[in-house]
Amino acid sequence: MGSVRDGFLEVPLVDTHVTLLTTDSVVIQDSIPVTLSKRDGERWGSANFIIKLPKKTCTYLLRATLDGYEDAWKTFSVKAEINDVWGLDPLELHRISKKTLGEVTVTATKLKMYYKGDTLVYDATAFKMPDGSMLDDLIRQMPGVTMNDDGEIFVNGRKIDELLLGSRSFFGGNSKVLLENLPYYTVKNLKVYEKESDRNQAVGYEIEPNKYVMDVNLKDNYRNGYIGNVEAAGGTQERWLGRAFLLGYTDKLRFSLLGNANNVNEKRHIGESGSWKPENMPRSLLTTKSVAGEVDYLSKDGKVQDVVMVDFTTSKDEGETTQRRELFLDGSTPYSTLKASNTSHISRLLAKNSFKLKIPNKIYTDLGLEFIYNKYKGNSESISEDFLDSINTRLRSTSYNNGHSFRATASGFISPRADIFLRPLAVFYGFKYSEDKNETARGFITRQFVHPSTQTQYNANDFFHRETLGNIHLCWNSKLNQYLDLEIQDRQEYAKRYKRDNLYHPDTLFLPSQLDALQAITDPRNSYESDYHIYYNAPTLALKWNKYIPGEYMKMEFLSWDLRLTSIIRSEHLIYTRNYTVQDKRRTSYNLMPSFNFKIHPTRKAGEQLQFQLMYNQETASIFDLLDYRDDATPQIVQLSNPDLKGIATSKVQINFTDWESKRKGQQYHIQGAFNYFHRQIAQSVIFNPSNSQYTYQPRNVSGAYQASAKFDFTRFLDKRQRWSWQTTLDATYNHAIDHVLQTGMTESAPNAVNTLVLHDGLWLQYQHKDLSVRAVGDIRWRHSEGKMQDFTTLNAFDYQYGMTTRYTIPVLKTTLSLDWNMYCRRGYGSQDLNTDDFVMNGSISQPFLKGKLIVGLESFDLFHQLSAVQYTINAQGRTETWNRTLPNYVMLHIVYHFNKQPKK
Repeated sequence: MGSVRDGFLEVPLVDTHVTLLTTDSVVIQDSIPVTLSKRDGERWGSANFIIKLPKKTCTYLLRATLDGYEDAWKTFSVKAEINDVWGLDPLELHRISKKTLGEVTVTATKLKMYYKGDTLVYDATAFKMPDGSMLDDLIRQMPGVTMNDDGEIFVNGRKIDELLLGSRSFFGGNSKVLLENLPYYTVKNLKVYEKESDRNQAVGYEIEPNKYVMDVNLKDNYRNGYIGNVEAAGGTQERWLGRAFLLGYTDKLRFSLLGNANNVNEKRHIGESGSWKPENMPRSLLTTKSVAGEVDYLSKDGKVQDVVMVDFTTSKDEGETTQRRELFLDGSTPYSTLKASNTSHISRLLAKNSFKLKIPNKIYTDLGLEFIYNKYKGNSESISEDFLDSINTRLRSTSYNNGHSFRATASGFISPRADIFLRPLAVFYGFKYSEDKNETARGFITRQFVHPSTQTQYNANDFFHRETLGNIHLCWNSKLNQYLDLEIQDRQEYAKRYKRDNLYHPDTLFLPSQLDALQAITDPRNSYESDYHIYYNAPTLALKWNKYIPGEYMKMEFLSWDLRLTSIIRSEHLIYTRNYTVQDKRRTSYNLMPSFNFKIHPTRKAGEQLQFQLMYNQETASIFDLLDYRDDATPQIVQLSNPDLKGIATSKVQINFTDWESKRKGQQYHIQGAFNYFHRQIAQSVIFNPSNSQYTYQPRNVSGAYQASAKFDFTRFLDKRQRWSWQTTLDATYNHAIDHVLQTGMTESAPNAVNTLVLHDGLWLQYQHKDLSVRAVGDIRWRHSEGKMQDFTTLNAFDYQYGMTTRYTIPVLKTTLSLDWNMYCRRGYGSQDLNTDDFVMNGSISQPFLKGKLIVGLESFDLFHQLSAVQYTINAQGRTETWNRTLPNYVMLHIVYHFNKQPKK
């Protein structure tokens, strides 16, 4: 048991936030309850907390934080036979020093980022953001952090596995909900660290990898009550948006509600992102409507947690495409054209429940239940034409489909404290049942011009798939000495998968359910039924070394390595019926997969880490590819199996080094190198019939490909006040690719190699002070490709970008102006259509009212209408020009209202 108090007044501090960590700053228990205890006659009492620890000898860190106080730290050690810690010296917190000179208050300059042990902390209050900014706007300003348009976050080049809120998962791990809806002003800090799972804590050793997380911590006054936003927007080109968000807290509950409806389909932010490349434009018009809610219950003692989440989403996706593709052949330039349109509707219901029970020294268990139901329908039309000197073939197709699918899963974990050799047993288990039923009607009209003929074909597919799966995974660990562990695992799984795909040829466009008699119009050659059973067993033997050398806080060494060997045993049985022929195939396969992982903090300096990984991976070829069949259901396309096909085999080596130094300079850098060798891969060979433009595909093995890559990320502040900062990313990739290629004058592809070297450098320089933020960006990429084929044209191409983003908030008025402009250039391509210059400028203005609660903003995308809906791509075989229906430029007015309420004290 421990206590916290004011270091000067020695009064209890009940509101202190207490956290238990390992010596490498992995969070073990956050928000440890602190209660006030008073004896008779005591004036103030004491603020006490109790820690329950796993039964193992270990050294821990305690951290205490409270607004207005400097953080307090304490190191302590326990032995395996002791579970309750008593008599810890009080954690004493001291107020942050502040001196007043007349009417001038002098405080220390806030650091935007710093390390505590191996936890990287970003102080959100040190960033000046305009009213109306959300969490994603804040993250984009943090040094060393990048975020792509899909919401994936990278810190020093390493991807964040999960975005947490108060050390707890949020909305099932959907980071975009938090990024787009949490106001920045509610955030106290963001911490980046490797989080130990509850399961690892329960058994006292690592049975699953730690997650690399970004933990969003709210200010104290937003941890109770609720906060919310309501937004409405409308614009030109019939664009509209509406959404609402509510996040609330009580003593035991955290609840969230979300509603969203829009047809914007835009992920980028004006003044915040440099990703306005033409190729990143949306490719269709997407309308989405969704409503979701989550309730997260956590008992005061932290022993019971239950999370319920429900999400219902509907979407409509409308696409139009026009395409022209040319082939590079000696003496001629055959080309094809395509015009297509499609519309799809999807409705999805998702319900999840996650339950955890933690009773220290007795049992830990969790259980997750999930149900997903999807209903979908769609239709499409297309016309494609093939030309040589004149038109050769024209194919017109029409299709529509509808169907539904559902999946129910249960997965759990239990670790009772029935120790074997003083180490608990870990048991994973899971079950899944799923069904997918889909009906498709397709019509094809093929017209040949060389040998004039017209063929009409109607296909009606009735597809059904059902899967039942169960698994159990046992893990046991024995400590051989103080640092070395022996780990034994065994995963067993059984699955049954039934699939039926019947093809019919009616005399018009009908779904199978609309037809009366099916037997007479069945196409047995392209209809099949399969009943597949697989038993999977994966025993693993591992040696794990972990050594900590604790010292003073932020002065520690850590060394670990993991050597393991996994054997994959598959026993498969397939009964496959096609064209009235039954194929009964059995197969038992064995694969060995060794791996070695090494991690070290080589010096007594926080933030420095070296990692090395070596692994070999094998996968057997799909048993379905080994069957003997021919599928020609789609006109002009034939798919063949390959009974001689073998699986893939890959070796991989990777090394990472990260360093952070200098509190004021905030310097970080990350070095990564990797090499992948593909002993065996699977490629699609192709045979082309020029008389009828028919393509025949078959999977075949290729070998000898490899890829080497290196990357260097560097971030640094240029001044003590952290106003100037810069970041660069240098990377290089060399890819020796082996694939089947159709060469000039040939009608059958052959394995060929293409060597591609890519060199890239991205750089930005930023000035940020008070209400002004200016960032200059530059990016250049050189690509050199050469092949050994006789008709391969060597490519030396440059893609480069330069531009600037600016954001300024006018004092007193608090009007925020944002502007970004970028020039995207391409040079060195064989076609002038590809050597383009695209100048893109966007602007916005926003004004807060009602003390920042109401925000009115106006956005304009692509001010000079420079973005084109036409895209060009090129490779060794040809050039493709594609137009997609999209709206690259529009103006939109936003109205956002923020509200929050705290409970009465």
